[in-house]
Amino acid sequence: MIMHTLTSGQDMYVPWVEPIAYANAFQAWPSFSMLMPRSEYNGSDPVYVTVEEDDTVTASFTWSQASELLEASGRNDAADMVTLMNAAGYDTTVDPMVNNMMCWYTSDISTEESYVFNTSDLRNEPEILYGFGDGVGTVATLDVCKSWDPSRTTVQEFSNISHSAYMTDETIVGMLVDLFTS
Repeated sequence: MIMHTLTSGQDMYVPWVEPIAYANAFQAWPSFSMLMPRSEYNGSDPVYVTVEEDDTVTASFTWSQASELLEASGRNDAADMVTLMNAAGYDTTVDPMVNNMMCWYTSDISTEESYVFNTSDLRNEPEILYGFGDGVGTVATLDVCKSWDPSRTTVQEFSNISHSAYMTDETIVGMLVDLFTS
C-alpha cells in the first residue's frame, strides 16, 4: 500500500512516477502494492447504488456500471472514472504476481457498502447500507487475497485499525520497520 500510494498517485488515479522507477523494488521486496479492487472483485459485482421511488426499486447500478450511473446523474465529466480506476489498479480475482504478498487489513469496522437514493429528491443524502471492512474497503474486497497462493501470500487481519490509521498504528509501523530491516 505504501509503495503504491507514494509512486502511483493512487488517490488521484493518475500515475506521476513511471512504474519502471520502482520495478526493481517490487522484484526484491514483498509487494506493497495496494490491490485496488476492480468490478469483478471476489467474483461478484455487488449493487453499489439503488434508486427507489415509493419503496420500489426503479434502477440499480453495480460497480461495473458506475459510468452509466454518473452519466445518468449528469456527471459526464466523471463518467470515465471506472476506466481510470481500473488503469491504476490490479485485477484481484487472480493471484497477482510472482512476488511475495503481504496482505494486511482490518475486517471488523463498519464500512459503507451501498447507497439507496429516493427519486422524489435525488439531492437528498442517500440511505447508506453498511457492512464490515476497514472503514474504506469492504470485507469482500479485502479478503480476496485469501484465495491466492499461500506459499507466497501472508494474510494478517487486524482488529479495529481503520484504513486511514495504518501508518500511525504502532504495531503496523513496527512490522514495516522489521520487514525493511530484516
